[in-house]
Amino acid sequence: MEKAQIALWVVEAQQGDNASLDALYRHFQPLLFSYAYKSCHDNALAADAVHNAWLKVMHGLKKLQQPHAFRSWLYRAVRWQLVDQGRRVQHQSLDDDQLITTPGDPEMDLLRMVNQLPGGEREVIELFYLHELSIEEVSDILQLASGTIKSRLFCARQTLKQAYSGD
Repeated sequence: MEKAQIALWVVEAQQGDNASLDALYRHFQPLLFSYAYKSCHDNALAADAVHNAWLKVMHGLKKLQQPHAFRSWLYRAVRWQLVDQGRRVQHQSLDDDQLITTPGDPEMDLLRMVNQLPGGEREVIELFYLHELSIEEVSDILQLASGTIKSRLFCARQTLKQAYSGD
């Protein structure tokens, strides 16, 4: 989705256009649920966190002065809902029997390796690669300096490279 289209929807939603608000919801809902679920591994908690985040975002949307920052603002709202509920659980790795695998499937091998990264590195990898957020957006969501995000990405890539090559 183009950032310009999202910014346009945000501006229109700020002006009371329900169709634009609905378009934002339809676009981001599955992504947010996936992010929340990976944090807590509980459907109900993830759904609650995303629902509560949407409520807060809808109430505060008119106050958002930078429409291009909507995506990171939305992800941060979900993250804070997970924290506020006191139910945020560190990312849990999937057990081998939870993954449907084909022997020697490189994609599943990589998924296992990502799941074994330390929590901070795993979260940065997921936001940057799986949710395709920029370093600035990840920095904004996690409220960490962009240098810290870059460092965690570098360390995670190095760890994955070593694990994948078998070193």
